[in-house]
Amino acid sequence: MSTLESRPRGHYALRHTADIQIEAWAPTREECVEEAVSALVEEIADLPGKREQRVETWFPVPDAKDAELLMMVLDEVIYRMGTTGQIPVRTHVSARDEDGLDVIQWVVDSEVAGQVNMPPGGISLHGLTFAAGETGWRCGLVLER
Repeated sequence: MSTLESRPRGHYALRHTADIQIEAWAPTREECVEEAVSALVEEIADLPGKREQRVETWFPVPDAKDAELLMMVLDEVIYRMGTTGQIPVRTHVSARDEDGLDVIQWVVDSEVAGQVNMPPGGISLHGLTFAAGETGWRCGLVLER
């Protein structure tokens, strides 16, 4: 385990010519999803010091396998950024009683953010991982540009 990954939760991204590889880790499944969303947003918008303008209404994610849940959350975040211009500054993910996830995001409009890049074209199924391990949850994915 690297020094970065020894922290309780975190994320990093590696940019390549045609894609962006994201790794995230956290003690719980929901916190790991939050870290993956943070990594995604950091690759799209420059938000240092930006405070949310309003709470975006929550969106539910239906019950599915863990990797599919992660993909559904990130797909929805990408869709909302592309169609509404709202960029999440903070994300909270919680498990629903009847399975699945609830996602709440505090957002800013893209006009008040710093540099905003085009949202990724999608998430590659190749290399998509999301599972619990000895030290918590970990995910890996590739964003296609």
